[in-house]
Amino acid sequence: MIETPATLENLSAFTDAARKAAVAAELPERRVNDVELAVEEIFVNICDHASDSSGGTALSARLEHDENDETLKLVISDPGQPFNPLEHPEPDTNAHLEKRAVGGLGIFLVKKLMDDTLYERLCGRNVLTLIVDKRSQRGN
Repeated sequence: MIETPATLENLSAFTDAARKAAVAAELPERRVNDVELAVEEIFVNICDHASDSSGGTALSARLEHDENDETLKLVISDPGQPFNPLEHPEPDTNAHLEKRAVGGLGIFLVKKLMDDTLYERLCGRNVLTLIVDKRSQRGN
Protein backbone atom coordinates (compact mmCIF):
# COMPACT_ATOMS: atom_id res chain seq x y z
CA MET A 1 0.00 0.00 0.00
CA ILE A 2 1.21 3.48 -0.80
CA GLU A 3 -0.38 6.70 0.40
CA THR A 4 0.75 10.11 -0.73
CA PRO A 5 -0.56 13.65 -1.21
CA ALA A 6 -1.97 14.12 -4.71
CA THR A 7 0.71 16.41 -6.09
CA LEU A 8 2.69 15.95 -9.28
CA GLU A 9 5.90 15.79 -7.23
CA ASN A 10 4.67 12.40 -5.94
CA LEU A 11 3.80 10.95 -9.34
CA SER A 12 7.01 8.98 -9.79
CA ALA A 13 6.72 7.33 -6.35
CA PHE A 14 3.17 6.29 -7.19
CA THR A 15 3.98 4.94 -10.67
CA ASP A 16 7.13 3.22 -9.35
CA ALA A 17 5.02 1.33 -6.80
CA ALA A 18 2.63 0.23 -9.55
CA ARG A 19 5.53 -0.83 -11.79
CA LYS A 20 7.08 -2.89 -8.97
CA ALA A 21 3.75 -4.61 -8.33
CA ALA A 22 3.35 -5.41 -12.04
CA VAL A 23 6.89 -6.80 -12.24
CA ALA A 24 6.32 -8.86 -9.06
CA ALA A 25 3.15 -10.24 -10.67
CA GLU A 26 5.38 -11.38 -13.55
CA LEU A 27 3.49 -9.43 -16.18
CA PRO A 28 5.16 -9.16 -19.59
CA GLU A 29 7.05 -5.87 -20.02
CA ARG A 30 4.38 -4.56 -22.42
CA ARG A 31 1.71 -5.04 -19.74
CA VAL A 32 3.98 -3.52 -17.06
CA ASN A 33 4.14 -0.42 -19.24
CA ASP A 34 0.34 -0.47 -19.62
CA VAL A 35 -0.05 -0.53 -15.84
CA GLU A 36 2.41 2.31 -15.38
CA LEU A 37 0.69 4.47 -18.02
CA ALA A 38 -2.80 3.80 -16.66
CA VAL A 39 -1.76 4.63 -13.10
CA GLU A 40 -0.05 7.80 -14.30
CA GLU A 41 -3.24 8.92 -16.09
CA ILE A 42 -5.37 8.30 -13.01
CA PHE A 43 -2.88 10.02 -10.67
CA VAL A 44 -2.64 13.12 -12.87
CA ASN A 45 -6.44 13.31 -13.20
CA ILE A 46 -6.80 13.18 -9.43
CA CYS A 47 -4.12 15.87 -9.02
CA ASP A 48 -5.87 18.07 -11.58
CA HIS A 49 -9.48 17.53 -10.57
CA ALA A 50 -9.83 16.07 -7.07
CA SER A 51 -7.18 17.79 -5.00
CA ASP A 52 -7.01 21.30 -3.66
CA SER A 53 -4.08 23.56 -4.52
CA SER A 54 -2.17 22.55 -1.39
CA GLY A 55 -2.15 18.90 -2.41
CA GLY A 56 -4.27 18.09 0.60
CA THR A 57 -5.98 15.15 -1.03
CA ALA A 58 -4.52 11.93 0.32
CA LEU A 59 -4.27 9.48 -2.52
CA SER A 60 -3.79 5.84 -1.72
CA ALA A 61 -3.26 2.67 -3.69
CA ARG A 62 -3.50 -0.93 -2.66
CA LEU A 63 -1.84 -3.38 -5.01
CA GLU A 64 -3.15 -6.93 -4.95
CA HIS A 65 -1.70 -9.87 -6.84
CA ASP A 66 -3.77 -13.05 -6.79
CA GLU A 67 -1.72 -15.89 -8.23
CA ASN A 68 -4.74 -18.19 -8.21
CA ASP A 69 -6.78 -16.16 -10.66
CA GLU A 70 -3.82 -14.67 -12.56
CA THR A 71 -4.77 -11.04 -11.93
CA LEU A 72 -3.18 -7.89 -10.62
CA LYS A 73 -5.57 -5.41 -9.03
CA LEU A 74 -4.61 -1.80 -8.41
CA VAL A 75 -7.11 -0.14 -6.10
CA ILE A 76 -6.69 3.64 -6.15
CA SER A 77 -8.75 5.85 -3.88
CA ASP A 78 -9.11 9.54 -3.14
CA PRO A 79 -11.41 11.64 -0.92
CA GLY A 80 -12.33 14.09 -3.69
CA GLN A 81 -15.84 14.92 -4.85
CA PRO A 82 -17.74 11.87 -6.10
CA PHE A 83 -16.67 11.20 -9.68
CA ASN A 84 -17.11 8.01 -11.64
CA PRO A 85 -14.70 8.23 -14.58
CA LEU A 86 -16.35 5.20 -16.17
CA GLU A 87 -19.49 7.26 -16.78
CA HIS A 88 -17.52 9.82 -18.77
CA PRO A 89 -18.58 9.63 -22.42
CA GLU A 90 -16.01 8.14 -24.75
CA PRO A 91 -14.37 10.66 -27.05
CA ASP A 92 -15.07 10.55 -30.75
CA THR A 93 -11.62 9.54 -31.90
CA ASN A 94 -12.74 9.76 -35.53
CA ALA A 95 -13.67 13.45 -35.31
CA HIS A 96 -11.27 16.10 -36.58
CA LEU A 97 -9.04 17.47 -33.82
CA GLU A 98 -10.61 20.93 -33.87
CA LYS A 99 -14.07 19.39 -33.35
CA ARG A 100 -13.13 17.15 -30.44
CA ALA A 101 -14.07 18.05 -26.88
CA VAL A 102 -11.17 18.82 -24.55
CA GLY A 103 -10.29 16.02 -22.14
CA GLY A 104 -11.48 12.48 -21.75
CA LEU A 105 -8.67 10.76 -23.64
CA GLY A 106 -6.88 9.66 -20.45
CA ILE A 107 -9.92 7.79 -19.13
CA PHE A 108 -10.49 6.32 -22.58
CA LEU A 109 -6.87 5.13 -22.65
CA VAL A 110 -7.08 3.58 -19.18
CA LYS A 111 -10.20 1.62 -20.17
CA LYS A 112 -8.44 0.36 -23.31
CA LEU A 113 -5.25 -0.65 -21.49
CA MET A 114 -6.84 -2.47 -18.55
CA ASP A 115 -8.75 -5.73 -18.74
CA ASP A 116 -11.40 -4.36 -16.43
CA THR A 117 -11.98 -1.11 -14.57
CA LEU A 118 -14.42 -0.75 -11.68
CA TYR A 119 -15.61 2.28 -9.71
CA GLU A 120 -17.40 2.63 -6.40
CA ARG A 121 -17.87 5.30 -3.77
CA LEU A 122 -16.96 3.96 -0.32
CA CYS A 123 -16.71 5.81 2.98
CA GLY A 124 -16.47 9.22 1.30
CA ARG A 125 -13.79 8.10 -1.17
CA ASN A 126 -13.69 7.46 -4.90
CA VAL A 127 -12.36 3.93 -5.36
CA LEU A 128 -11.14 2.93 -8.80
CA THR A 129 -9.96 -0.63 -9.36
CA LEU A 130 -7.76 -1.39 -12.36
CA ILE A 131 -7.57 -5.09 -13.21
CA VAL A 132 -4.92 -6.73 -15.36
CA ASP A 133 -5.20 -10.37 -16.39
CA LYS A 134 -1.75 -11.90 -16.93
CA ARG A 135 -3.11 -14.01 -19.78
CA SER A 136 -4.63 -11.07 -21.66
CA GLN A 137 -3.28 -9.69 -24.92
CA ARG A 138 -4.91 -6.31 -24.30
CA GLY A 139 -3.15 -3.01 -24.10
CA ASN A 140 -0.82 -1.06 -26.30
